[in-house]
Amino acid sequence: MTTTVTSLACVCPGCETKIPAEKAWVPEIRAIRQAEGGKPIVPSDLVRHVHCDADASFARQMKVKMFRFLDSVAQLEKRAEERARVRTHFAKYALPADPETATAMGKALQKAGVPNGQNGKVLALSAP
Repeated sequence: MTTTVTSLACVCPGCETKIPAEKAWVPEIRAIRQAEGGKPIVPSDLVRHVHCDADASFARQMKVKMFRFLDSVAQLEKRAEERARVRTHFAKYALPADPETATAMGKALQKAGVPNGQNGKVLALSAP
């Protein structure tokens, strides 16, 4: 997945600067996540937090970490690819929902009350 943006507008109040994507700045991802109410951030969310050079300079003086827009987009896309790759890899370890098809190890884990990783709930075994 590649995000393509050519020109952006600074979001600071009163600033109407149009800037190319390579010169745009955004706060660190953690600060954006906090501003967005804690929800996970995707590349399209960054557009709502773009700043020009002058405003980014002022933000840095206020101790706000600022990063290049395109670098942040690339980092978010890389993280998404990593999560997808790891999720695919670990899917083979997920416990089956049907206790009849569960492995002996899966049944032992269920009996011991170990969460199965799906919403942290324990699968219950029904007695035959």
